[in-house]
Amino acid sequence: MNLPEKFADCFELFHEEAMRLSGFSDFGDEGYKEGFQRALSAIDFDLKNVMTDRARQAIAGYNIGVLIARLYAVEGWKKHPEYTQQKINKPLIITGLIRTGSTALHKLLSVDPQFQSAPIWLLRTPMVRPAREQWETIPEYQKCYQDFEAFYQLSPKFYRIHPIHAMDVEECIHGTAITGVSLAFAYGNFYLPSYESWYLRQDQNAVYRQYTDLLKLIGLGDKRPWLLKTPVHLMNLDALFNNFPDANVVWTHRDPYLAMGSGMNASETVQEFLFDDLQMKKQALVETQRWHRAVCDAEMVRSEREERFIDIHHGEFLSDPITAVKSIYDKFGYTFNDELTALLHNWLDEQPREQKAKQAYKFDEYGLTDRDTFDQLFDNYYQRYMPNR
Repeated sequence: MNLPEKFADCFELFHEEAMRLSGFSDFGDEGYKEGFQRALSAIDFDLKNVMTDRARQAIAGYNIGVLIARLYAVEGWKKHPEYTQQKINKPLIITGLIRTGSTALHKLLSVDPQFQSAPIWLLRTPMVRPAREQWETIPEYQKCYQDFEAFYQLSPKFYRIHPIHAMDVEECIHGTAITGVSLAFAYGNFYLPSYESWYLRQDQNAVYRQYTDLLKLIGLGDKRPWLLKTPVHLMNLDALFNNFPDANVVWTHRDPYLAMGSGMNASETVQEFLFDDLQMKKQALVETQRWHRAVCDAEMVRSEREERFIDIHHGEFLSDPITAVKSIYDKFGYTFNDELTALLHNWLDEQPREQKAKQAYKFDEYGLTDRDTFDQLFDNYYQRYMPNR
């Protein structure tokens, strides 16, 4: 695709391309447009000195994909107006700092048929969830599968750090992206502080309301509780509980210093693939401030709903994931039996060995050298969740 010099000038082009690729033309209400335009402008401003042709094409593909997802969602809402009557009761929601094991826990729990969840291909092309045995015959699934296979051929290193396939469950932020107000545009891989500063001032209740509509469409007719996950929920727990008042929350924990190092390691892998120059020190500072603020905000919300939370620690989960899962089920009253235990063991046994290998993080290169200052910043977190570290 031939792109204008500035992404801000791609607004109409991306809409036209999304309509061409999807076959749909109705984007619904225009509330998403401001955020989408701000994301494009932020790319021009924040990434102007590091942009490569590969990055331009990848960023264009992602943004067009968000618009395609919105077109599918609006089409689904029109086709199935009964989605408004669908109930979302007692979802199990995983959140916590980045790189605390939440992704592995999310994928592990997704094997449990007690829950329903949204795989990445349904967040890219939302529709009423087809039966699992039909997925391989559906063009939207096939396209998603092929896209991920092609990406991992280009960047096998990223696959080792964060493997995902079309059928895997994915983070909620990729569902909120269709609102235009989502850290999916500036989360981990891209350093977009000008977009994030705007994002933090937006009404997250409106974002979560539309996200519940998306889940109601995908899960139409399915009465099972939802299994959801993203670290970004930690920043928005008030809006989350306003829209999911009976949610059960799993808060995953890890030494924040190690979590930031791991997060920067993952981001560096993507940035090396896309950009001419890395911005790891600047991004590490933004990430550290972001997650410190998130922890403080989350503690305030949690204090009023303590019974809705359970804590799962990274090391304990890695050493004994079955016991960690059982503690969640015991806390919230889900059924845990021998059949589920077998399913959990099967998933764990299928994981690549390299995923279990210990990573070495380049703290110096990320600007994370002052451990004392870092410890002081997260002192309350350490005292509550890691008093014996």
